Amino acid sequence: TSLSVGNGSVINPNGGNNGKWVRLNVGGTVFLTTRQTLLKEQTSFLYRLCQQQDLHSDTDESGAYVIDRDPTYFGPILNYLRHGKLVFNKE
Repeated sequence: TSLSVGNGSVINPNGGNNGKWVRLNVGGTVFLTTRQTLLKEQTSFLYRLCQQQDLHSDTDESGAYVIDRDPTYFGPILNYLRHGKLVFNKE
């Protein structure tokens, strides 16, 4: 099964390389990242989201995966996956 990710790209939960870009709707804020970024931490939910066919995650009307978390905290997590460093804003 393949899932549309809103921009015409497709992601295959079985791990196929059908789509490069993935849209994530985290607490109402949409994040755009690559499948490669989400696959960096093999024990994470985001890794499983791209790999497992039996992981049923809701999608919004644009096809973005819906994740019920605070987007304020998700940005640093996504940047950690992108750059390998966890940086928090102290505000």
